[in-house]
Amino acid sequence: MFFVLCIIIPEVFGDEYQIAVLVSHNESPYKEVLAGFQKTITGQKIDAKFNVFITEGARAHLPENLYSIKKIKPKVIFTVGTTPTAETLKVFNDTPIIATLILDDDMIKSAHNATGVILGFPIEVQFY
Repeated sequence: MFFVLCIIIPEVFGDEYQIAVLVSHNESPYKEVLAGFQKTITGQKIDAKFNVFITEGARAHLPENLYSIKKIKPKVIFTVGTTPTAETLKVFNDTPIIATLILDDDMIKSAHNATGVILGFPIEVQFY
């Protein structure tokens, strides 16, 4: 599977650009998406600080992670996976959210502050 997500973040003068990242699993596809996002941002010569939270096996810690994200006041939140995206959308309605590797686009359709990449599998693949 290959996809391209183009992200342009405006130049910020002064402080670091705080980016919160919430990832549902610490496995290869999730790591690749995170690495690609970080490479894209740093390639734009932005002084960004990535605050990464991995929720794998610790769904009970998700509210704690979201509270920590609120405290750092990120300029943008990057989510990887359906669960982190759904929970982030419940808490943040003014912070821009970039959602990736999500299975259902209904959750971001009604959110004015979110965009993302939806995983779509043809019916032939689903029942193979």
